[in-house]
Amino acid sequence: MERISLQDFTEQEFVNIARKILLADFETTEGLLQAVTEFVLLAGHPAGTDLILYPQDFNISTPQSMVDVIKSWRTQHGLPGFRDDYLAIAL
Repeated sequence: MERISLQDFTEQEFVNIARKILLADFETTEGLLQAVTEFVLLAGHPAGTDLILYPQDFNISTPQSMVDVIKSWRTQHGLPGFRDDYLAIAL
């Protein structure tokens, strides 16, 4: 991923990363663990890896619903969102 904040991603890019993590679509375990760590840090959600490991606790059934939980929490706490959120406001 190598981007430093959530605002560096569009929502769709983050959904694609969530999908890849949920499918464990990485060549190595280390690659998966690195992606999970970066995803959790960028999301900033207090549940951390529980969003991935215990999705039923958050009514998460798809990568999009995982990102929706993160997006909603960030909005409720006045935290910045995805890059495309800012592009929509600017237009």
